[in-house]
Amino acid sequence: MTTLIRRCTLIALSALLTLSGAALAAINHDFDVTDGGKLVVEAEGAKLNVRGGSGNQVRVAISRGSDDADEIEDDYDIEFSQRGDRVTVTLKHRRGWSFSNWFPKSLVVEVDLPTRFDVDLRSSGGSVTVRDLIGNVRARTSGGSLRFEDVDGPIYGRTSGGSIYLDGTTGDAEVVTSGGSIRIGKVDGAINALTSGGGISIEQAGGPVFAKTSGGSINVGEVQGAIVASTSGGKISAKIAAQPNADSKLTTSGGSVTVYLERSIAVALDARASGGRVHNDLPIALQGSTSKSKMVGNINGGGPKLTLRSSGGSVNVHVL
Repeated sequence: MTTLIRRCTLIALSALLTLSGAALAAINHDFDVTDGGKLVVEAEGAKLNVRGGSGNQVRVAISRGSDDADEIEDDYDIEFSQRGDRVTVTLKHRRGWSFSNWFPKSLVVEVDLPTRFDVDLRSSGGSVTVRDLIGNVRARTSGGSLRFEDVDGPIYGRTSGGSIYLDGTTGDAEVVTSGGSIRIGKVDGAINALTSGGGISIEQAGGPVFAKTSGGSINVGEVQGAIVASTSGGKISAKIAAQPNADSKLTTSGGSVTVYLERSIAVALDARASGGRVHNDLPIALQGSTSKSKMVGNINGGGPKLTLRSSGGSVNVHVL
């Protein structure tokens, strides 16, 4: 009998653990909607996780460790509203003394959406994750990281206190952080990436790239078009795999600049290194005076400008 009871207990616990976070959350709220709606979340001191693929419902689940709904609502004013297919969730921290102010727990907001849905997310104290969604995505936080995965649509993300990760997305992406690195996988669109507190890494971009940092290196695995990149705190490496239709410029005062060009790309090269040498592997029709630290001329007959500058290292142009 004891063995049977133990087995039944284990089965029950296993079933409980397989339940979704929404089912175990202290506060749950569901909304019936259709594709093409919009979710707006404004949260103080909360981690936001948003995911598409829930059918025709917006499902909101709020949890904070083992706290129940009353304990959470003692510290937060929570409002839910719906107008057509627009759902708004607001969480505001109650002012004044609270036990949780001295021993804070992480408030987590989990939202499941239809696959096609726009989102506008704000958190003043936690990370934001968005995945498996088709729509316009805006996410801002002042106290955590941003993560975007498998999003089909334009993305805007801004944080002042963490890193940014983005991968498997289509559409243009603009991401900004003042307190961390930016790591981007494959993006089928243009990229605008800015940080003052870390490096920038981009695996592949289907459109032009703008990348700027004052606190690290920039590495672009492959870009289909023009690139503008600058850093004062590291090296720059980029692979230009398709003919750019606009000027490109890569500048650094803290390291070398290395560019790989697909062999047929036509550009007007202007490469200068005040702290090292300029090296070029492609045939070039030189213009003006040339030295070990300066090279100006047309590659494959010329085209958009490719300006390369380094004051702290060498400049290298290689065949991709």
